[in-house]
Amino acid sequence: MSALAYTLIYVAAVLPGLPIGLRLFGTRHAAGWVSGALIGYGLTQLTLWAVIVLNLASAVGFVAAWLLLIVFTTGISRAMPREPAISLPHWDAADTRALVLVLLLVPALMGPVYRNLGRADESGNRYYRAYFTADFVWHTALAFELGKFSLPPRNPYMTPRAMNYYWTYFLLPASVAEMSPGNDFVKLQTFLKANAILSGLLMISALFLLVRTATAHAWPAALAVALAALAASAEGVYEIVALLREGRPLSLLLDTNIDAVTAWRFGGLRIDNIPRSLWYTPQHTTSIALGLIGLFFAATGGVTARPRAIGGAGLALGLSTTMNPLLGGICSILYGICILYDGIVQRAWQRIPLHALAAIPVALAVAWGALSRVMEAGMVGIASSDVRMSVGLAVALAAVAIAASYLPARRAAAVDPIRALRAE
Repeated sequence: MSALAYTLIYVAAVLPGLPIGLRLFGTRHAAGWVSGALIGYGLTQLTLWAVIVLNLASAVGFVAAWLLLIVFTTGISRAMPREPAISLPHWDAADTRALVLVLLLVPALMGPVYRNLGRADESGNRYYRAYFTADFVWHTALAFELGKFSLPPRNPYMTPRAMNYYWTYFLLPASVAEMSPGNDFVKLQTFLKANAILSGLLMISALFLLVRTATAHAWPAALAVALAALAASAEGVYEIVALLREGRPLSLLLDTNIDAVTAWRFGGLRIDNIPRSLWYTPQHTTSIALGLIGLFFAATGGVTARPRAIGGAGLALGLSTTMNPLLGGICSILYGICILYDGIVQRAWQRIPLHALAAIPVALAVAWGALSRVMEAGMVGIASSDVRMSVGLAVALAAVAIAASYLPARRAAAVDPIRALRAE
């Protein structure tokens, strides 16, 4: 199966989310299509997981579950009011052109790197030259283990231990590789590359949508996203200045692990920029993309958003958490902060507790992560078996909403309504 054929399967995988996204934002705005595609990808991963856990892993089982998922999401969308949950500014041709040009950055960044990744020489030997391609080799091993349809996947390097990694994102390429004719790692790597590029397109689209909410026109937003993608590394600037001061050639940047400069120079943690995330950590990219959709709800709907918009935000944040509990939890905290700030500015304190609804899908995602043992992937500075941090991040959204409204509500309850009316 070629990368083109896999692309068609990927499109099918995102279809279940489109009825929800289009009902939330309408058919004439890109947000409906982008959010729907990301939600569809997340829901499809959970559906694949359910089929595997129920020991129904087969082509028939996967297709039947996918059809049931489409019926389910279509039914939910038809139960919603026909008007969009959030009224967005008109999406015009300039927005489309700006988004398309920004999306061209994805193949421009990923194409040359992936073309050389695993390239074979005349003797058939394959080369993975750069340090960060170790991530890609690791993902190949992970997807191969997932293709055995035994969850949680085993660690091929430390048998019989479980795979301590965020593996939700990889269920689709692993399952397709196992079900398709042939059984070789080259095919699997082709699917992994195609999946990463397609997910990268969705992430950049989500980023553009969020940035677009802060600009009057499309092109400043496009320029900002392009700069974030192409000039995302302050470490690179630091190394350029260091080489110039030392009188050394800039060609040495080709041998520099830019993302590890903070570790080597300052003893800090490595910082992933957008290109590296697109290349070698697509599971984090997808988690962030879903988190950006959640923040898009906050930026466009604000504290006065309708309940179904809040539910849509919670769904996106919950699916983000299934991809990466830490990143999903952080995005949930940011959502709560945005709503709290908007409630303060608009003096709409009474609306803040309603946004605790968004914490329900996040809490369910945390529970699923504990059940499926995705939580055991661990987080920086946190024991892999300790899920308390993830739970805290997940429920913080509800805590922020309730705590922020408690004092104003208590003060309002103490006011004599007759005096308040007279004052008005």
